[in-house]
Amino acid sequence: MVEKGEPLSPRELEIAELVAKGASNKEIARELFISINTVKVHLKNIFVKIDVQSRTELAMRAVEEGWVDAGQRVEGLERGVPLVPWTVVGLFGVALALIFLVVLPQVRSPATETTMPPLETDRWSDLAPMSRARSRLAAVAHEGLIYAIGGETVRGLTGLLEIYDSTADKWHSGASKSKPVEDVSAVVLRGKIYVPGGCTGAGEPLPIVEVYDPRSDSWEDATPLPKALCAYALAAWEGRLYLFGGWDGTSYSAAVYRYDPDTDLWQMGTSLSNPRGYAAAVAVGDKIYVVGGYDGEEILKTVEEYDPILEAEGTDPWRLKTPMSLGRAGLGVVALGGNLYAIGGGWDRALDYNERYDPQLDAWSPFEASPVNAWSHSGVAAIDTRVYLFGGWNGDHLASAEAYQALFRVFIPVWERQESPE
Repeated sequence: MVEKGEPLSPRELEIAELVAKGASNKEIARELFISINTVKVHLKNIFVKIDVQSRTELAMRAVEEGWVDAGQRVEGLERGVPLVPWTVVGLFGVALALIFLVVLPQVRSPATETTMPPLETDRWSDLAPMSRARSRLAAVAHEGLIYAIGGETVRGLTGLLEIYDSTADKWHSGASKSKPVEDVSAVVLRGKIYVPGGCTGAGEPLPIVEVYDPRSDSWEDATPLPKALCAYALAAWEGRLYLFGGWDGTSYSAAVYRYDPDTDLWQMGTSLSNPRGYAAAVAVGDKIYVVGGYDGEEILKTVEEYDPILEAEGTDPWRLKTPMSLGRAGLGVVALGGNLYAIGGGWDRALDYNERYDPQLDAWSPFEASPVNAWSHSGVAAIDTRVYLFGGWNGDHLASAEAYQALFRVFIPVWERQESPE
């Protein structure tokens, strides 16, 4: 039995260092080639030996003892703008200085809602499932709710709309989409949800654009696509919709279309470098990233950056970026904390290897896979600090729902010296 005050073994020092760098139990196990249970046993012993109660305290102690460089990045914390200057007094200064060194390298804005996670930091959690197993659906977040629309079921296509309340972990139904489709995406513009095109059960793409109004729980039609498409990539930027590539019924497309809801009109943009479908797109800052896809012969690792401002100026808006480590088609992407998260995808099999992209570094890194599922053709959306995945395909249609805690908010108490009125 270990006792308080005993020195840490070399293995325990390795684990303490990895915890301070923000690694999860699963990542530590993979890095050190040991089981997750072994990691947990070592952590329990470490906590007893150095008399700490949480991973945060362990990280602080690791910096204090010099087991890890205080300037190293700690993954999993929300990014934003620099914290405002603050002052501390007495012994509180030591503790807050350690928190600053360990926690803040990734924090660019103050956050006050939650604290750091406790010892068990599994980032994946199971949620209430959808009422019907389906894949190739659209999912989009709006005002704290996620809308799961359409898709393919074991009985064929559906126009089903289910609405997930992330605060209550509950589903309720909305008005069904009038035209059941698969291989669609959705974005929010001006408070309404736009779902362009989609394919019929026979694989025939449609030009329709259906628009859902959450306030009235009703659907209406917008101006159709210039060309019937499904399996496209879709993103919203500055109140406009951008559609990239897709399947037109005979071949994959390289076309780019821009839609303005104020005029209800579509315009052509500068085409992709090569045709593709089943890619994904998301806006990060002032750029849109088009990721992965399938060109009819190859599953693509390709990542291209699209600049809408350059497009408006008549300049080539495309820049090729660092590719993913794996080709992905039918993947989902979201943006959180200035990073892009690419989840799932695959063609012959669903992928359980996920990747995160930092646009500032133009670099990809892996992040934790779900211990339960691998996905392809899922509905993917993000709210606040979490990524949500609904349904998809993994040898069969899935009804499951899971969330990944991508970021953590950190509460930093502030004490200021009170000046004497004299």
